[in-house]
Amino acid sequence: MFQHFQSIKFSDLDNLSTILELVVNSLNDEDLPVRAEAASSLSSLLEIEETRDIISPHLENIIKSYLDIMNESVTDVSVLALQTLVLKFKEETAPYMSSIMSNLMVTMQEAWGAALDGEDDACFTVTHVFCCCLFSKEINVLCDFL
Repeated sequence: MFQHFQSIKFSDLDNLSTILELVVNSLNDEDLPVRAEAASSLSSLLEIEETRDIISPHLENIIKSYLDIMNESVTDVSVLALQTLVLKFKEETAPYMSSIMSNLMVTMQEAWGAALDGEDDACFTVTHVFCCCLFSKEINVLCDFL
């Protein structure tokens, strides 16, 4: 639901901060669907310029949460959310790129297996992981930092 707030111009940044805090906290919910929706919402909220300073201190935990979601379920939502985060925080995510790329490769292998078994949604995931890993110049540039 929070992804619908991305077009709102916040006059009071405390409101934006509260929304981001709720979304970030939801990344640690025990239910996977809640965490996946939080990842998707956060991805949309990152389109708001003012989120950068609010999110930066939580970046390590957010990346860990995204990777945990990817480990539990092969979905394109988590891959796209992670890609958005990496593209918005290029330099800040550089120290985590080895772990991110390792997880993306595992996710791609699992999605590929599911796609070969006839799962249609897995085909989208394979495509998103492939694009995220191979066609994103920003990610390739970050790998050069390693």
